[in-house]
Amino acid sequence: MKTATATATAVLVAALTAAGQASASEERRFSYAPVNEEALHRTQEIHLLVRQGLLGGMQVEHLYRSRGNDFALKVSFPPWRLGALRAALQGDPSGVHIYQVDPVAGEGFARGACHGAAKAWLAMVAPQPYDPLVIAVLADDPAAHAPVVCERLEYRWQGEWVLPGGRNDSRKDAGQQQTKF
Repeated sequence: MKTATATATAVLVAALTAAGQASASEERRFSYAPVNEEALHRTQEIHLLVRQGLLGGMQVEHLYRSRGNDFALKVSFPPWRLGALRAALQGDPSGVHIYQVDPVAGEGFARGACHGAAKAWLAMVAPQPYDPLVIAVLADDPAAHAPVVCERLEYRWQGEWVLPGGRNDSRKDAGQQQTKF
């Protein structure tokens, strides 16, 4: 009986999570100002397109930057060992989300931040309003099969963009080119 109850509970949680991601997700835009030299040089101000699910989890989908091309982010965890990630981040990686930088739109970012690397990942905790944000830019060390921190970008909270009607980007449907903030 306990197995049936546990199975039913797991199915219910999975269904609620999927429903939250599919129907009740909310799109938000957070704005940050650079604090350290690396952030100022690599991005200047950034704006994150964040999707908040029904259960409150936040996932970053796009990074807009004042300096350089904007790029999409995809949740991705390369085949790094947990111990190697812990060593690279110099601490416990629980709660840290790993995002792969779009390899086409973010090619220049990866190459610049990670000294010629073809791919880059961003490690960060889920952004929260009013909290500072630290992003570790990671590359893969193929010889060690481990992540390497290329740069550490630090930002302070600036605010949240709220556009009328719950739509944060009306230019998508109009087919117009995205502009910098």
